[in-house]
Amino acid sequence: MFDKKKEFLSAGRIIKLYKEGRRDFSNVVCNNDDFERMDLHGAIFKEANLGFCSFRDANLQKADLSGANIEWTDFTRADLRGTNMEKVRAVWSRFNEAKFEKTNMKGADLSWSLFFNTNLYGGADLTNAQIATIATDPSQITEEGMQKLSEQLGKFQGKIDKELEIRLQLTANSTKETFGKAKNVSDNVNVNYNENSDAVYKGPSSKNTYSVKGVSTSPYNPLDVYSKKKKNDPYDK
Repeated sequence: MFDKKKEFLSAGRIIKLYKEGRRDFSNVVCNNDDFERMDLHGAIFKEANLGFCSFRDANLQKADLSGANIEWTDFTRADLRGTNMEKVRAVWSRFNEAKFEKTNMKGADLSWSLFFNTNLYGGADLTNAQIATIATDPSQITEEGMQKLSEQLGKFQGKIDKELEIRLQLTANSTKETFGKAKNVSDNVNVNYNENSDAVYKGPSSKNTYSVKGVSTSPYNPLDVYSKKKKNDPYDK
């Protein structure tokens, strides 16, 4: 079967085409770019590659992202009501405060992603989804996940855009330097301190572990690595 040819577009270009009436962006490749606060309701991103992008506060109601690669992507406060995310690859992504209602996440790989302050279990269909290592509350953060995070960052060296690589690594380094120093995280985070060891965020189950080290005011710092607007793009705002 002949696969549809991939189309490489910037976020700015996609937004421009969307405003002009286009809705189908299947197989589009757009990495490390910014869709923050954009209205993309009903857009079709089937089998698209949108890794490392930011959809913070974006409207994706009834959009179709089925089969898309959205790893390391930020959906904080995004509107995902009625969105089709069946079989997406959303590892190491963030969905904090996102809105879920009749959201199709069947067969999705959500490994190591954050879902703080959401109604994920009540608003999304998670049939056959990989959710064993997601965190729905800061209390589920453990040291195991931080090790996994470090391993993943190591794999990026020399293989991704240098600016993104540096941003990822600087965030990780800052996290490690401040690990164990956060004595005053939020009241709802369970922190265990030991005179001879670092602070560890522990979840209630060894099967649901996500780790973030080095929080000064927030346990989310290691994933604050999402895209800045690309330079010299005439379609960016």
